[in-house]
Amino acid sequence: MPSTGARSTGEGYTLSFEQIGQKIDEVKALGGVQILIQGGHNPYIPFEWYLELLRYIKRQHLIHVHGFQPERGRLLRQDVSYGGRRRHP
Repeated sequence: MPSTGARSTGEGYTLSFEQIGQKIDEVKALGGVQILIQGGHNPYIPFEWYLELLRYIKRQHLIHVHGFQPERGRLLRQDVSYGGRRRHP
């Protein structure tokens, strides 16, 4: 599911998992221990993309993730609470 490059909607862009990984490596090289994910809710990105991003970060990078707006965070917490099964249609 990860994209191979930045995707643009004309109003913004989304980095690929690989690009995000490179940025995490840069932060870690500077002594960083956490990353902030922010930028607003993109209605064109499916919910599963966010879950795959977190899985990718957990598998590939040992770093704390701080991020997500309240509504996205609520959806992620609900998903985790239900064993990875999405409650909402």
